[in-house]
Amino acid sequence: MLIHVVGTIFTDSETGTTIDAARVVEEHKRAVGEIQLLRSSLGSVAAAVHEACKRQVDKGRSLDNLNLDSIMHRVLVEQAQATRA
Repeated sequence: MLIHVVGTIFTDSETGTTIDAARVVEEHKRAVGEIQLLRSSLGSVAAAVHEACKRQVDKGRSLDNLNLDSIMHRVLVEQAQATRA
């Protein structure tokens, strides 16, 4: 196998397969950023659900009445607004 390198482009002369290393690095950085954002979001949602459960229990209410979709939506909207600011 013979690999030709031009800038950040790698080409396998036998198969003609071309890889743009710079693009691969950028896609990797984007994916890592998305994973970090997801981890942060999941942690924030878990904390918000925990707090909502504590409030329900403190008020003597059933946990069955919690609207988890609403809690998750609120947290994600707040995070999106914070990242834009």
